[in-house]
Amino acid sequence: MEKYKKLIGNSLVFAIGNFGSKAINILMVPLYTFFMTPGEYGVVDLFNTTISLFLPIITISISEAVIRFTLDKINEEKSVNKVLSNAIFINVISILICTLLYPVLSYFELFEGYLFMFILLLSLNQLEATYTQFTRAIGKIKQFAINGLVMTLLTACFNIIFLVYMSLGTNGFLLSLILSNSISIIYLYFVTNSFERVKIRLIDFKLIKYMIKYSIPLIPNMIMWWLINSSTRYFILFFVDATANGIFAVANKIPTILSMFTSIFQQAWQLSVFEEFKNNDKDKFYSQVFKIYYKLLFTLSALIIPFLHIIVPIIIDDSFIESWQIIPILLVAVIYQSFSSFVGTIYTASMNTKGIFISSIIGGLISVLLNFILVPYYGLTGAGFSSALSFVCMFVIRYYDTKKDIKLNIDFRFFIFNNIMILLQIVLIRVIGGATILFVVNILIFFILLVFNCLSEKKGIIKLKKIIRK
Repeated sequence: MEKYKKLIGNSLVFAIGNFGSKAINILMVPLYTFFMTPGEYGVVDLFNTTISLFLPIITISISEAVIRFTLDKINEEKSVNKVLSNAIFINVISILICTLLYPVLSYFELFEGYLFMFILLLSLNQLEATYTQFTRAIGKIKQFAINGLVMTLLTACFNIIFLVYMSLGTNGFLLSLILSNSISIIYLYFVTNSFERVKIRLIDFKLIKYMIKYSIPLIPNMIMWWLINSSTRYFILFFVDATANGIFAVANKIPTILSMFTSIFQQAWQLSVFEEFKNNDKDKFYSQVFKIYYKLLFTLSALIIPFLHIIVPIIIDDSFIESWQIIPILLVAVIYQSFSSFVGTIYTASMNTKGIFISSIIGGLISVLLNFILVPYYGLTGAGFSSALSFVCMFVIRYYDTKKDIKLNIDFRFFIFNNIMILLQIVLIRVIGGATILFVVNILIFFILLVFNCLSEKKGIIKLKKIIRK
């Protein structure tokens, strides 16, 4: 009971810290679409996409090693300080490499006019990621939450100032990210007492070697996530146009509602997996959590889908209106991305990062192949299906591969039924023309799924209520 309560408690605290930053991506969509053209928004999206590609390569994914090694040494203050000092040392080297990249990227005219901002934001992102992971690892969850709220408010305020009042367009959007990341780093520096922890004399090349050995297999993992999540934009840009890329970027903002909850849960789940991995009843714990998790995700998606054709025209400008039809497919992609991440934590807990590497490589290659086949003929719909199918494949591979470490028991009768209900909603969007009939039918499917999942999880709901009351 205690481990379930801790998981829920951590999820709630992470929700406070993350909800604002995730919600801002949705709430600010009307601002972006009214004060930026689809072409401008497409450029901004590609900017962020490219940073997410470069970041794990430049930093050697060291922020992922920070949380794992800090948790291992949490009771040894000197060892914890050594982990942070060596991570910052690696970050400094990475920043120097970023600086050296400037003339190379300038030669290839990458982000011409925005290259300085690109290098600066890339450098800030890696420091912010390291400090965020370290703050979580040392148990300062409340401070982590405060940082998320402050960063959210700052991003929103800066966006309003630079986009609405100063009409800076793309420059204003990027400047708001640079300022909010800078303030976040300063705050976390003092919260973690880095002025006392980070010492040059603590630099240990043997520890750096172990950290890099752990994090290197995660680099291809990050790149494959990028291939599946982000490379699709480049295929759309090449086979369709920049306007379609802007529409696809906006369509991805709606599934962020679901992704917002899964990423929050994933942070809490990661801590629980590391803590419970050596316990004898871990199989039962992981299986029970996953059963509730997948039913919740499918039910939430079934609730979102009926309201899409009502909400999207209200919050999005007319030039982006066609994005609503591909959103349900992207919801499925988010669901299976979440499942893949859920199972992926088993690899990191067992220090088997090679398993993450192999499954990610396969998923990324499937995504690229499907994009080549589907995007030229089916446009944005093909792009959505390529993302969803690649994540499905990745989840299946990880599910069977991790059985040697954890026996994740899934009742496939319930699991398949949930999938069928969501797929039925997606098909009906294409088949039924009348908005009212479509809404009624999809709402009916949602209630069927809700009742089915609640009845099959009656004991779990009772247990959950008891935990929440306590």
